[in-house]
Amino acid sequence: ELRLFVILGSQYCSKVMAAMDSRGIAFSKVTMPMDAEKRRAAMPAPTDGSPKGSQVPVLATADEAVVVPDSEAILAYLDDLGASGEQKFYPSDAVRQLDRRVSARINLLGPLYHNWVSDAGFQRSMRVAADNYVPSLLRGWVPWGWVLRSARKEYADKVRAGLDIPDGDPLPSEAEMQGLLAAELKAIQDEWLKGDESQRYLAREASLPTGADCGLYALLDRTVGTAGDVGIPAALPEFWEEQPELGRLRRWFEGMHQRHPIVYKGRSRAQSPAAL
Repeated sequence: ELRLFVILGSQYCSKVMAAMDSRGIAFSKVTMPMDAEKRRAAMPAPTDGSPKGSQVPVLATADEAVVVPDSEAILAYLDDLGASGEQKFYPSDAVRQLDRRVSARINLLGPLYHNWVSDAGFQRSMRVAADNYVPSLLRGWVPWGWVLRSARKEYADKVRAGLDIPDGDPLPSEAEMQGLLAAELKAIQDEWLKGDESQRYLAREASLPTGADCGLYALLDRTVGTAGDVGIPAALPEFWEEQPELGRLRRWFEGMHQRHPIVYKGRSRAQSPAAL
């Protein structure tokens, strides 16, 4: 039995769950505490000798003889195990490099900035999500911007570093950051979705989603969707309407959402590749 350690709504947990469900790989989800130190204490130690951390997802066998952290490493492990079937999650080096590009750039320009750093995006998304963790009488009254200020500063520093902006210099405006996100997505769309509408996945020859498909899907669902059935409101609810040039990518995203729903609450149905 495989166990996947997650926190609700994590884009990288969503990536791995969508990938595993796409191949009908059985696993149980272990929902971890939101507090990083409590998570670290409860997390199994990686078997590669790396330090025990608080990051998710982590995949483990029932006896913890194998414990693999990091979404890319998990999918590569399942490929090596043969669990991904005839089509690997990383069928080529190009797909793996795309997944790394997506993880670096889209995460930076999407969830990190728009869900956390942007004041408007934070109010639309993470503030509303955080309210779900307090009694109903307190909802709307907790100053989440202040409570979560350390996390927001940490993410702002990551965005600044990723964009090579010197410390102390202002970040681009929300409109400028949306433009950077749209440009990055347009480049991916133009490079990878060249086929007609019968092309379901980023790799034209693929009949099932690759690791890059699941990674991009999960990151976008975190910013313009609802993080699966967790129901975190979108930071950019009008993004697709405001970016008509991304119509092909939008249809790809909607197809992923229909065929590979991200399910945290309860067990998702095990999908066989033949049923997709």
